[in-house]
Amino acid sequence: MMSISIMALPLVISVFKPLTSTTRLHSTLLRRRRFTTPTLTASATTTPQQPSHSTSLSQHSPPSPTSTLHNHNLSSLTFQQAIQRLQEYWASVGCSIMQCSNTEVGAGTMNPLTYLRVLGPEPWNVAYVEPSVRPDDSRYGENPNRLQKHTQFQVILKPDPGNSQDLFIRSLSALGSN
Repeated sequence: MMSISIMALPLVISVFKPLTSTTRLHSTLLRRRRFTTPTLTASATTTPQQPSHSTSLSQHSPPSPTSTLHNHNLSSLTFQQAIQRLQEYWASVGCSIMQCSNTEVGAGTMNPLTYLRVLGPEPWNVAYVEPSVRPDDSRYGENPNRLQKHTQFQVILKPDPGNSQDLFIRSLSALGSN
């Protein structure tokens, strides 16, 4: 009897992002910026003890490479970084990294890489990002112009290696979750 292990990891990055006062400040500024034009000052004179709450050019500049290296574990991941880390992890475990099939599907398991390849007797270890576009679910199926899209990271391990739960937990560690 052949057993198949299929793991789907929804990419919910907000769980891994710590909510700090700085994050709240930037999200408030980003929301406000959509509706009003902020006043940008050419220089910011702040001290480490007194954070500035005004919008300035220096607040929106990218961090220096040295600060990024030192705060690697403390920084939150972007969507692309999370996908890249998961792809690197599952490739190191022995999975082939494939591309998604971007069509209207009910779930990521309807990808041809999933439902066609798992039926045969050959081993099949694959990992890929799969968007699940479900137009009938958005707005309760009443408005056909709105699409709802979920993204999941699909991993198929065939035959079952026996430690699939341990591999899954280590993939969460690759994302920085303890």
